[in-house]
Amino acid sequence: MAGIYIHIPFCKKACTYCDFHFTTSLKYAEEMTDAICKELILKKNRITEQVGSIYFGGGTPSVLSSPYL
Repeated sequence: MAGIYIHIPFCKKACTYCDFHFTTSLKYAEEMTDAICKELILKKNRITEQVGSIYFGGGTPSVLSSPYL
């Protein structure tokens, strides 16, 4: 069973220990989420097995408003 990881690079604050790509600005949230959706469409045929989980991580996905998620 496959899993999908979606990196959401938006955070409320910068943590000194974090090694992930992130930003504390939501200025480009719409553009970033549009790009993520386009990438999912482009790569949809790469996974040939059933998807068992989708993980949102990297930053703080909850900073995005529901239309972006």
